[in-house]
Order: sequence, then C-alpha cells, then structure tokens
Amino acid sequence: MVHAPDVPAEEARLEAKARLEAEFPGWSFTYIDRGRWWQWWAIRGPLNGETLGASGLSDTNPEGIAHQIREVTRGQ
Repeated sequence: MVHAPDVPAEEARLEAKARLEAEFPGWSFTYIDRGRWWQWWAIRGPLNGETLGASGLSDTNPEGIAHQIREVTRGQ
C-alpha cells in the first residue's frame, strides 16, 4: 500500500467506485483504508495463466485504476 496524506471522504469513494463499475463491467473494485495507508484495487476473474498478470491492479486513486484497466484491455 502507498502512504497518501489526503484520504478521500466516504461519499467521494462511493461515487468513484460507482463510476468505475459503470465504465468497467466485469471488474470488481474495492478500497482499503488502514488509517494513513490506503489503496484502490481492481480485480477481474476468472484468474488463469493468461489473465493473471492483468487481473489484479492497484493504485492510490480511481483515475489511476481506470488508466491501468484501459491499458490492459486495449485491443480486447
């Protein structure tokens, strides 16, 4: 996880999660908050040898997750 000083408010996290879910069906999103350490995660399944590397992504913000998903799904 990455240290991030400005933890987003719960309402902002829920809005961001809803936007991600609408844009990326088939992906699951979660936000982990450990006090001063927090992280966004995106996961899709089923996991297998071909998709394992692109099945779990993490970033400190929803825009970073969206960018990573676009990169790994380009051409699919």
